[in-house]
Amino acid sequence: MGRIHRTPSPNSGFSPLAQAHKKLTSVAPVRVAIIENSRYVAELVHRLCLDWKLVVVMVSHSGPRSPEDIVKARPNLILINLNLPDCDTMVLVQKINAALPDARIIALCSELTEYHLYRLAQLTIHGWVDTKADGIPRIRSAIDRVRQGATRFSASYRKKSQQLKASQVTYYRLLTTREQEVLTWITHSYSDAEIAVHQGISLATAQTRRRDVLRKTKSHSTPQLIRYGLKLGLIEPTLIATQSIDLASRP
Repeated sequence: MGRIHRTPSPNSGFSPLAQAHKKLTSVAPVRVAIIENSRYVAELVHRLCLDWKLVVVMVSHSGPRSPEDIVKARPNLILINLNLPDCDTMVLVQKINAALPDARIIALCSELTEYHLYRLAQLTIHGWVDTKADGIPRIRSAIDRVRQGATRFSASYRKKSQQLKASQVTYYRLLTTREQEVLTWITHSYSDAEIAVHQGISLATAQTRRRDVLRKTKSHSTPQLIRYGLKLGLIEPTLIATQSIDLASRP
């Protein structure tokens, strides 16, 4: 960040903005894909990328529509909102990792939840910009660093990540994998009978797992447990199930 905004020497002949632009254009061309449900934010980032002389090969406002577009566009840099409302964006990132292993990914996100950190640890991303705290200048700095092979994670991401790594009461340490699934279903108001069908277990086992999740999370009622799951940012399970496109198998 400091390298981009430092005051130029009197003999440099370049403003800080010009110096940043020179650095951005001194390496291989960047083909950018923007996946952002907010049309305003997507348009703003699109225009800025064009101002920065980057090649925007794709803009998508829908998670489920993005996979095929990404494969066709073949970007080498992807700017993606991890809070897309119509899909599990973590599944989408996983598929991008498989289909385009060389593509660099920068997350644009204003909310970082425990769920995000847990899932991101299993994926490959190269930068995180807190759009609320960092603003537009950090997007440019992140692009500059990531395209050169480095990483750029915001201070808020690093701080929360360190806190969660040190914590012994995160939900993924408290609950087994199957109990985490149950928590996700409960968060979105699925009944024990529906959970039993989805997990292929008996109704009695589903009821036992609900009780275990309540006990381990110290929730005194199902509504309290639902609030707990929503605070974590757990994604609607049916959104995960609808993302069935196997990008890796595409040409």
